[in-house]
Amino acid sequence: MLSLIIPLFVTMAIFQTFSQTAQEKEVSVPFFLIKELKDPAIALSYGIRGIIEVTSPNTPRYLKVEPGKIIEIPLVLTFISYDHEINSTEVLIDPQNIRDYTMEVGLGEGRFIVMNNYVKYSINGTVILEASKPLSITMTWKIPQGLSQRPQGLPPRKIYISIMGISAKVPIIESMVVCLVV
Repeated sequence: MLSLIIPLFVTMAIFQTFSQTAQEKEVSVPFFLIKELKDPAIALSYGIRGIIEVTSPNTPRYLKVEPGKIIEIPLVLTFISYDHEINSTEVLIDPQNIRDYTMEVGLGEGRFIVMNNYVKYSINGTVILEASKPLSITMTWKIPQGLSQRPQGLPPRKIYISIMGISAKVPIIESMVVCLVV
C-alpha cells in the first residue's frame, strides 16, 4: 500500500536506442507506476528484466528524532527476476556515491546539509543479490546538529527518509516511507 505513494522519479527508467549513424541518438524516458514495474509482462516489454524491492519491516511511518541522535532503520533488499536466465544482480551500496542521488536539506540563507554525509550501511560496497533471496542490512543515520536551526515560529522540520547510495542496473522500488520530525 505504501508503495503507491512513492514518487515516480524513483521508478524512472532510461532506455537508449542507437540509429544507423553513430551521431544520432534517440532517448526514450518512460515513467512507470510501481504496479507497472511489478507486472513482469509490462516490465519485460520495456526491457526491464527484474526489480529490486527495498522494504523496512516494522519501522513506524514517523520517527521523532532530535539533532545529534543516531537512528537505525532495518532494510530488506530483494531482487525479483522476471527473466529465468538472470539469477542475480549487482548492487552498489555506498551513501557517499552521490552520482545517483543526493539529499540536501535547506537551512535558509543558501545553506544546505548534504544528508548523504550522515548515512552509513551495515554493508558497504558491491554485493551480489541473488533472485528471491532477501538481504537484510541496517541503515544508520546520525541526525546533524544543524537541523535544529530554523526560523522562529516555524513548526518542527519534516524530512522524508529515502534510501541513498544504493544503485543497481535494474529499477529499485522503495516501499518505505519514514519521516523524521526534528
